[in-house]
Amino acid sequence: MMERLSRGQLQDILMAFEREAVAANNGGTIFSFLKEHGIPFDVEDEFPYDRQRVRMLIAGSSMVDMREITKVLKQLGIDPGRVDTILDYDELQKYKWRALQYSDKYSDIIVGPMGHSAVDKGGYSSIIARMEQEDGWPNVVRATANQEIKISKNSLREALVKTLFYQKCARA
Repeated sequence: MMERLSRGQLQDILMAFEREAVAANNGGTIFSFLKEHGIPFDVEDEFPYDRQRVRMLIAGSSMVDMREITKVLKQLGIDPGRVDTILDYDELQKYKWRALQYSDKYSDIIVGPMGHSAVDKGGYSSIIARMEQEDGWPNVVRATANQEIKISKNSLREALVKTLFYQKCARA
């Protein structure tokens, strides 16, 4: 005789498993959890975006102009036509950031200096903090120089090579 569970019992088990998986993910132990349960997962292959259409966003007050940003992008083999920028302080403050959460338009957002009172920051100290702490946002990479958030040619180059876009699309 085969052992079986009712549909309701199976749903209870799956819900409990999901709660454990979410807790492990939030606690930073998801890969141990997956291994423990014999679930294969290769982090290197995970890229939930369409490699041909996904874009990247550079947002923050910049010390370099668009001509220099374009030059850095090209040096790294990144098509400037697939990179959007928001470099104006007022535009950064008014931008509807919430539209990026759970969107597949951007794989990454390189962030530079921006005001703390941006639209959609919610109860967080800044929109950057919200994007880093909540689920569903594109990968956030801070452009930093001398331990300060800053978009310079060097900090931009260093941030770009840390992006999923660069790792999965630019060099593919």
